[in-house]
Amino acid sequence: MLRSVLIGGIRKTWTDYLDDVSGSYADALVLQQERSELTMILADQTIAPEGGDSNQGGLQRGDPGRADNYAFLSLSISFRISKKPTTCWAQPF
Repeated sequence: MLRSVLIGGIRKTWTDYLDDVSGSYADALVLQQERSELTMILADQTIAPEGGDSNQGGLQRGDPGRADNYAFLSLSISFRISKKPTTCWAQPF
């Protein structure tokens, strides 16, 4: 016997912090001085134009007027190996 189940859904979070894209960019030089170079790199991973300045400190980041959403999809397939029906209660200990 083969059985399959497909489940999906969309969730609205009612917040704009799920993806950490809200507010404004931190100043890269301040992050580097107060924390580390790695913190500065991870705080702003936008692709800077070649030869351009990638410091976007103070600029708006994301759209604070829109809340985050996420979706999921799950597929489950199961089958019975034995054709003989068994139950847990019929098994000897």
